[in-house]
Amino acid sequence: MFTSEEPTRFGISCLGSRLLAGSQELAHALHEVVDEQNISFVEAARTAGYASQEDLSSVFLKKQNYFSFIELHIEQGPILEQEGIPIGVVTAIAAPASIQVEFEGNGGHAGAVLMSARNDAGLAAAELSLAVEKHVLDSGSIDTVGTVGVMNLHPGAINSIPSKAHIEIDARDIDEERRNVVVNKIYQSAVQIAEKRGVRLSKFKIVNQDPPALSSSMIIKTMEDAAKQLNFDSMRMISRAYHDSLFMARISPMGMIFIPCYRGYSHKPEEFASPENIAKGVKRGSGDFQTAFMAGTKRASSTVGNVGGGGRGRSKQAEQTHEGPREDEETDGRPSRNSPPHFRSPQPPSPPRSVSSRAAIFSSFHPKP
Repeated sequence: MFTSEEPTRFGISCLGSRLLAGSQELAHALHEVVDEQNISFVEAARTAGYASQEDLSSVFLKKQNYFSFIELHIEQGPILEQEGIPIGVVTAIAAPASIQVEFEGNGGHAGAVLMSARNDAGLAAAELSLAVEKHVLDSGSIDTVGTVGVMNLHPGAINSIPSKAHIEIDARDIDEERRNVVVNKIYQSAVQIAEKRGVRLSKFKIVNQDPPALSSSMIIKTMEDAAKQLNFDSMRMISRAYHDSLFMARISPMGMIFIPCYRGYSHKPEEFASPENIAKGVKRGSGDFQTAFMAGTKRASSTVGNVGGGGRGRSKQAEQTHEGPREDEETDGRPSRNSPPHFRSPQPPSPPRSVSSRAAIFSSFHPKP
């Protein structure tokens, strides 16, 4: 449904859903952003036959025109498989921030330049990478994570001191303020490291710094009710990976359904979701999940409190650091905090029949009647 959920050619994640959700900033930026071959987004789109007009804001969807936005996705983690639960009801999506950093030094011959005379951009990047880990751990929260997923050194030769280093950092958290504190500390470390090592901090760019998104409490309850009607066990979960739903929540009530994946593998060739679990994400036997969901939302829209029920499936609260908000809970817009999980040791799973199979992902709009 959307283009470029992953940050690929132009380094912008969830490009399609960001734009449809009304990001004026992105609409302007896409006229300037270029790929590694210095080709702009607009030029690439025009070459592919997609850009019929310069005003990208023309694709913005209007807010409140849709009753709900629901996305089915593999969990991308091991919890559902370990717990033997087929349905995860997502209560919130973490807030991501992406940062690009570049250091520049003098370079030189790896043998001829003495250690005391070096201005090594590569070592500056390595030191900042370790600083990212330190600042994340210093937050004191299991929900704060940071990753240096890209590191490029120039000229990239074993006998040459790096004269330029480029790294890309991903920092995310359920708590936006805590995430922003980490980002600020990373910047301070970059400045200090550059000064200490005699290199130039030529770039520190926050590519995106998005707020978290909460699932609609009505949708959470309705999905749990639908799972019970279909005799599915379910549990509430936090999504620490971000999805198109993070941005569609800006224009419509949002919810996500997670299904188990093999050993929690994702973004690697072994990623796999069984046809049985994919089917459970949509229906069971003659029971259609979407039919149950729509029936539940109609009841939820006219009844505040407990929605339907009566099925034999159990609904397990997520044994994670955060639970999603319940209808009767007072919240300040953030999920509540609990203790870290303690999971049972899983039995070794059988290898999947086809590890190359991708999990089914669907997004579904429900327009207002």
